[in-house]
Amino acid sequence: MKSAHISIEMLNHIPYFCIVNIINSNIMKKFLFYLFTLGLFSNYAFSSDSIYVARYKGDKACAISYTFDDGLAEQYTLAAPQLEKRGFRGTFCVNGAKVNKHITDTTRVTWTQLKEMSDKGHEITNHGWAHKNFSRFPLEEIREDIVKNDSAILANTGVMPRTFFYPNNNKKEEGKRIAVQNRVGTRTKQRSIGRKSTPRDLEKWVATLIATNDWGVGMTHGLT
Repeated sequence: MKSAHISIEMLNHIPYFCIVNIINSNIMKKFLFYLFTLGLFSNYAFSSDSIYVARYKGDKACAISYTFDDGLAEQYTLAAPQLEKRGFRGTFCVNGAKVNKHITDTTRVTWTQLKEMSDKGHEITNHGWAHKNFSRFPLEEIREDIVKNDSAILANTGVMPRTFFYPNNNKKEEGKRIAVQNRVGTRTKQRSIGRKSTPRDLEKWVATLIATNDWGVGMTHGLT
């Protein structure tokens, strides 16, 4: 799989980032019933447009998630600081086997760096312990790979991953059924942002997301 890269300059052309709120439906039903009852006793008539559940945090028109794959060192030295400078946070999916505690590779992040990123509000999530393509390994081996990476991320950052990004973007159905267990969600769609991406391309993408109230997921590896 070819690596995708995004320039620092391009970050300025993706202005929205938020996390979708997951709201328990039973709690919401009780809340709406309470408001309805309150309206009856206060002689206030609620119109159908008065109460609604915002699709995105802050009732934004759209959402964009910045996602970075494979745990490159420059995601810590360049990407995370640039996001923080703009008030954003990103999602960084890592392979525990490639974190710089296990191999001598200075191009990869360390667990200490990932812990620092997590403490600053970035999401550190699961990309498989050894980046195993779901179509090439037995299901039990895939399950072990996922669980092992969950455990490593929790042990080193103190936060259990609640999302999963498919290695090689392979979404074999049997593997997906394993990956989705105990997750808020998995990355099933993405827009690759690489060297050929231009500010105009990104502006058009954002405009489309706003017009359609959609959730965009940008995917890249590094900044250089």
